[in-house]
Amino acid sequence: MLVMVQGSVLVGITLLILGVFYLLDLGPEARQVELRSHISLGVGASLFMSGLILWRLRPVLQVLGIWERELEPPRQLLSTAQMRALTYPSQFIGEAALVVLIVSAIGLYIDTQVQGYEPGQDLINILLIVAFSLAIVFTINIGLRMLLRTAVLRRIPLPPESDQGRVSVIVQFGLTTALLGLTMLLFGGVFTYSTAVNMMEQGIADERARWLQSDVLPDVVALDIENRAEYIAQRTEPGEIPFFVDRSGQIVGEPSLPYGLTPEQVRYLGWIAQPTLYKQEFSTLRVLAVPIGAQPVLCIAYRSQVGTAPAMLQMIRVLIFFSLGGLLFTALMGMAVGSNLAIISKDVANRLAALADQEGTMDYAPIAQTSLDEIGDLVRALNQVQQRARAYTTQLEDSVTQLEAVNAERRALLETMVGLTAPVIPVSEGLVVVPLAGYFDEERASHIRPNLLSGIAEQRARIVVIDLTGINEATEYLADHLARAARSAALMGCQIILTGAGPDVAWSLTRMEIELGSLAAHRDLEEGLAYAQTQLRAN
Repeated sequence: MLVMVQGSVLVGITLLILGVFYLLDLGPEARQVELRSHISLGVGASLFMSGLILWRLRPVLQVLGIWERELEPPRQLLSTAQMRALTYPSQFIGEAALVVLIVSAIGLYIDTQVQGYEPGQDLINILLIVAFSLAIVFTINIGLRMLLRTAVLRRIPLPPESDQGRVSVIVQFGLTTALLGLTMLLFGGVFTYSTAVNMMEQGIADERARWLQSDVLPDVVALDIENRAEYIAQRTEPGEIPFFVDRSGQIVGEPSLPYGLTPEQVRYLGWIAQPTLYKQEFSTLRVLAVPIGAQPVLCIAYRSQVGTAPAMLQMIRVLIFFSLGGLLFTALMGMAVGSNLAIISKDVANRLAALADQEGTMDYAPIAQTSLDEIGDLVRALNQVQQRARAYTTQLEDSVTQLEAVNAERRALLETMVGLTAPVIPVSEGLVVVPLAGYFDEERASHIRPNLLSGIAEQRARIVVIDLTGINEATEYLADHLARAARSAALMGCQIILTGAGPDVAWSLTRMEIELGSLAAHRDLEEGLAYAQTQLRAN
């Protein structure tokens, strides 16, 4: 990652230096000092931005180092690295743009207040460098996003812990398109203005050079050295300073350097082999140099007025008007696209959250598809999920309804079964019969005691005849619950009589060692009822 970050920053700075080299025309030998200055500034900016990126992405680097050792990073470190990778690309644009503007303002102040450059020309060049710098910042930002997404974010399957640093899609699209539009319009406007000024200045210089070669230089050659400067001064415009430079780089007959030209610039002019318009960086100073064969070079120094000509001022106003209009248009278009994306994304997110929460009142109405792109594919997939979820929900509701009906039937059947397990049948006042039949497991045997006791209470019975004729097999559960029911009935003042116990049932009840011997027993129900009637009459 260190190599990729350094590489992306160096590529961006290289593009910036090459663009400045081309647009500011830093190729001539006399301007190598300016070129070296821009290269040093570019190297310093690359080191600063690389250090800034790596410093702000420290948690990400720590996680990558742990992964390289094939270890698992702590969850807190993973979460911190994830948040930094999610938020820093957007923060980088703001930080880098702020640094560019601050450095540009400082450079503009130094150039105009310390080195005495022309404010207007210097501002134009500064704006051009700012436009290039912002374009490079966006390029680095795109590479940084792709790098973080591939190397880090795709390997961290954790939901972000918070929404701190969250930026709305509308704001992102609006700011991004506005900054991109500003960068492109600034670059295009300054480039158009510089190109137009250069073309006009070059055209005027070419015309002046042809005039000098055809009308002035033939007469100059015939004059003495002492009379040449005076003759040229009579043929030039006010504010223009003519002088001659020999091949050694010395001004002929002029002890001082006009308009603050440096000795290096004068030496450069002395070696010109063809008519050339020399421009001093960040200044309106122009020097038209026309060589006179093997003679000294004729130079005319003057201040260019092309940049402030009415036609150029009108062009600047038109560029500003269309730039502001274009900037507003791009911002509105970005916000419109972002708004559409945000609305659809929010609707999709709400629907997915409702599906995850399993809300019973969820609206399964399909979302309208408003585009045929990846967002449209997302909406289409969500509609398919909703359709399938609605079908499953309907099927589940039908199943629940059927299950409730089955449960209702089962409860009714259970109540019937409970009622038939140990029915209390009244025979006469104070006498009831409880016939038991079938097989008694634990659940069925547990209903004997409550049915028996509630029947005794309701019928105010004093004697209960429990008939075992229908019992084919006496289980342990039947014997236990029967004994418990008998003891409870005795506490209620009721006598229990057993009837109808066959040989197998009698043997099973006695083998289980459950106390039933105290209960009166008779061979069949008829004898039991007769005995019960006798007991009732006796009492």
